[in-house]
Order: sequence, then structure tokens, then C-alpha cells
Amino acid sequence: MLVDELSLGLAPIVVKKLLASLRQAATHTETAVLMVEQQVRHALSVADRWYLLRQGFLAGSGNADASAAEKLSAAYL
Repeated sequence: MLVDELSLGLAPIVVKKLLASLRQAATHTETAVLMVEQQVRHALSVADRWYLLRQGFLAGSGNADASAAEKLSAAYL
């Protein structure tokens, strides 16, 4: 499943519920999800892995663990 900017224009509480539902559905149906999202912390909360593209090239990747948000924040600054 491809998901692009799921949080765009939505209230934070709605985004949190929507992401939890997406993760639950993906797990239940054993479906892979590729999500493009600028709200890094929200996306990492339901992800297994992350990939950072910069100008069309892979600039980084890793497990969606506690240190991932800091790594991605540093890459943007």
C-alpha cells in the first residue's frame, strides 16, 4: 500500500488514530506500507524502517527505533 502525506491538514489526534489504524490493518493483513510523510515522529511511531531520499537519491536508512528521530532531525538541519 502506498500512502502519501497522510497527516496533511488533519488534527494531531486524528493523525494519531489514523496511523494506529493503518499499522493495525497492515499487521492484520500482512500488507507492506510505503508511507511518505513529513511529520517524522508520527511516521516513526508506526514504522519498522525509515528511508531518507534527498534529490532522488537514498541519503539514509535505518530501523525506526528511539534514535531514528534524532538522526532524521540532524539530516534536515
